Amino acid sequence: MKFAAATPVQLHDWLERKVAEFEKRGHCSAPLIACAADAGMIEFWRITAVWPLDAVKDLIDMAARLAQRNIPDILAEPPLRRIGLATPQYMIAHSAEQFADALAKFPEAATELIGEPPGNLVDWLSRFVSLAAEEAEQIRSTFDSLPPPPVQSSHDRKGLAYRAAIQRIVENLRAAGCAVTLAQQDRLVATLTNVVLCPGAQVTAESEKKRRTRRNEQHIRKSKGHTICS
Repeated sequence: MKFAAATPVQLHDWLERKVAEFEKRGHCSAPLIACAADAGMIEFWRITAVWPLDAVKDLIDMAARLAQRNIPDILAEPPLRRIGLATPQYMIAHSAEQFADALAKFPEAATELIGEPPGNLVDWLSRFVSLAAEEAEQIRSTFDSLPPPPVQSSHDRKGLAYRAAIQRIVENLRAAGCAVTLAQQDRLVATLTNVVLCPGAQVTAESEKKRRTRRNEQHIRKSKGHTICS
């Protein structure tokens, strides 16, 4: 795997493992490979150099996941029509819960099949179900509150939805203690859009600032409208 000169050495092994993980799960690894190899990421690496390494990994991982297949299309839909954002996690949690219930309901048969009482396995599955459900809920709660891009927008609605989602992730990382100004946030969103979602795109930090400002103004107007109505 090739790495751009600016790609932090301490992330090389993680990126290679993450690419292998994506490919094993049938995900498109191109977004991750772009993060590793594209010289256009240099601004991203400069801004995140002071962040905890785990925070940088979280942002790259989510940026790559949000660029998968039809995810930008889902984000461009109104919240009530967004189906599929956390479907894998919900399905895994549901299947694991059914398996745990079956083991608990038929302990004798389970013991014969696995060679020991199923109690420990049932406990592990219960913890696994909780973790999968928590992750699904975190994904849903993070992005369900994002309003869709304006229907009349002349811009790529999928790209706008992706940029709003990356903005939300960066805002959450800032709240968790990562040092990032609004100007840096705009550059991060623009960089990831150009490298990860639409290679070769020409989104600028200035255009991202305008999009963010319009979105914030719309949110303020909407909030005032709710206050008046109440």
